[in-house]
Amino acid sequence: MPRTGYRIGIDVLRNQKHIDFKWSAVPEANAYIFALYQENANGRQQISRTAPENRTGWTLDNISKLDRGSYIWQVEAVNLRQDGTIERQGNIEENSFVVDIPIPGPPRLDKPGDVTVKNDTDRHVQRLTWTGDNNALRYEALIQKEEAKDYRQIQRESTAERFIEVTLTPGKYRFQVIPYDYQDKPGKESDWMTMSVAVEVPVVTGLQPELDKGRSEIFYSDNNTQILSIIGKNLVPGAEMYLRTRDGKQIIPKEIQITDDGATAMLIFENDQVTTGVYEIVVRNPGGLETSKTGVRINTPRSR
Repeated sequence: MPRTGYRIGIDVLRNQKHIDFKWSAVPEANAYIFALYQENANGRQQISRTAPENRTGWTLDNISKLDRGSYIWQVEAVNLRQDGTIERQGNIEENSFVVDIPIPGPPRLDKPGDVTVKNDTDRHVQRLTWTGDNNALRYEALIQKEEAKDYRQIQRESTAERFIEVTLTPGKYRFQVIPYDYQDKPGKESDWMTMSVAVEVPVVTGLQPELDKGRSEIFYSDNNTQILSIIGKNLVPGAEMYLRTRDGKQIIPKEIQITDDGATAMLIFENDQVTTGVYEIVVRNPGGLETSKTGVRINTPRSR
């Protein structure tokens, strides 16, 4: 065996990784030559050929060495002299078999969804899944991270499952899965799937800002900017803060700096953007809640 017409498919590879070639002894022969060929458009290509040996079997220890296709194996019975040379050759008998291992199709990746973590050091275990192919022995998952408008591979994992679990730092990623057939040869890879891990933005939309009505604001300037320091509560990042004149004109600062406790904000204006006068300070948090303080007199240093 294997006899003519023998087919090596997934059912064979699931149970064994080798092939035993066996034949019956021939009277008057004391040695045999085994040869294995693959048939292709150019004829027969020799895979293996043994020297004359006194045995009635030969083993191919790894079927994955064979590509898909048709094969011929043959045995020649010979009689050897004492010095090992061939005295008489006999007939050559041959059988054929087929390696028919289906090629697994490309996996279909499931959209993983984006992940949000609390901070840069927070870790979240994410499961990446795909629809596989029964013709696949295993899968190889590749994960790449976006860096400078390009992608760098950060992880390569082999699994017999149809998922992997990963822990990724904040950033943008893509992953791809390659199936391997039962000869452990790669099939058609999947398309790339993108995903991201983001740092959670605190929800501050429901906070009502307040301005301290009883304390005076501090206004000062240097060579390049004018700065107004205001005191209050629930002054949060992303809030709108500006001055409004009596005729309704808005004077918007070029930068706003807020302390971590939300009690102080610095409105930084361009030099000469604010002139001496009476203003209203307006604060509007991201959720739309706002407050204002009217009758705020500002004396710029140049107008004193």
